[in-house]
Amino acid sequence: MSSKLSIIFQTPPLKGLDFPLTKPRVTIGRDPNNDIVIDHIEVSRKHAVIEVNDSLVMITDIGSLNGTYVDGKQINAATELLPGQVIEVSEAVRFILMEQDSPAEKTAMLEPGAIPQTPKVVDTLQPDDRGLDDFEPFYSEEPVEEIPLAYETPFEEDTRTRKTVLLVVALLFGLLILGVVGFIWYIDYFALWCDVLPFLFEPGLCP
Repeated sequence: MSSKLSIIFQTPPLKGLDFPLTKPRVTIGRDPNNDIVIDHIEVSRKHAVIEVNDSLVMITDIGSLNGTYVDGKQINAATELLPGQVIEVSEAVRFILMEQDSPAEKTAMLEPGAIPQTPKVVDTLQPDDRGLDDFEPFYSEEPVEEIPLAYETPFEEDTRTRKTVLLVVALLFGLLILGVVGFIWYIDYFALWCDVLPFLFEPGLCP
């Protein structure tokens, strides 16, 4: 097959990135071990996978929280992709599957006239064969992989802190209830109401 397949991102944080589908299996997600790392809070760590077998391209959602969409429809099983179709990861990050007819074209991002809202791009050669968007800086894989480390850690630590505080508050509240119940049982069992809480009774009722 002479044509080459790639995906072109239309929205941040990877807007303008042209990723060639040269591997039979390409993973997408927020985890830095994915082939395509998307630093977005709505993207799951392991979100979707694209599988390429000659001219057949399939995309599968791998249990993401916010889903994967093809041409606006959420997919629930492996779905075939055709050139020009729009793929959305959790409806927040959008990219297009593109087919290029010659090896030279994989180094350039061509504006697909039939696709609405496609970013205007220029033909530019880059060392790693990626295109350059008119309005966004060039992105390489290495810095993209480092972004989640600075972004995810504070969020996860904040979540764990909130859970710990709630657990401690619930534990203290439970101990308080247990102490009150134990106190009432003690003074009732040993008939100590008049000794401990005499102000609850009218004068003359306590000896």
